[in-house]
Amino acid sequence: MSVERLSETENTAIANFREYLRIPSVHPNINYDECVSFLRRQASTLGLPIQVYHVVEGKPIVVITWRGSEPTLPSILLNSHMDVFPTSNVSLLHNLCLYLFVFK
Repeated sequence: MSVERLSETENTAIANFREYLRIPSVHPNINYDECVSFLRRQASTLGLPIQVYHVVEGKPIVVITWRGSEPTLPSILLNSHMDVFPTSNVSLLHNLCLYLFVFK
């Protein structure tokens, strides 16, 4: 069995993901400032424009735009969130998902 080596791009992606996961963003004390700073650095590294909207105070909306080269193709919107729930709630969440699956 051969071991497949990761490319430099894949290693960078994994390192970036790990860095992002280390940002304290657990409810109810979410560190949005550090999350936004991380996303700003990533956008800058890629040369992408970034906009931060403050529709609700303390809950920023970050938009990073990556323009395609073929305007006739449809657009893609990727969406995510910056906060997570404490691991102490994992069993509660698991039970809720199981309940919804079984009794749907």
